[in-house]
Amino acid sequence: MVDRLIQHCESKERSRLGVMLPAMGLLVTAIAFGVLAGLSVPVWLDGGYVPGKPKLLTVAEVENLRWMKSDRGQLARDIITVN
Repeated sequence: MVDRLIQHCESKERSRLGVMLPAMGLLVTAIAFGVLAGLSVPVWLDGGYVPGKPKLLTVAEVENLRWMKSDRGQLARDIITVN
C-alpha cells in the first residue's frame, strides 16, 4: 500500500516536469521575440536607417538635420540662442 502511494507521488512529480519544460520553452521564446521586436520596431517606425559612416541615422534624423541646415532652421536656431 505504501509502495503504491510512493509510486503515485513520484509519477505526479514526473508529470509536472513534463508540463513545465515545454512551458519554459514557450516563455523563453516569447521573451526572445519581445526583445527582438523591441530592438527593431522603433527603428522601423522612424523609417529605418540611412546608410553611412560612422553612425547610422534614421530617416527622421536626416530630415531634421537637413531642416536645421536650411535658412529657416538657422533662423530658428538664432531665435532660440537669443532668447
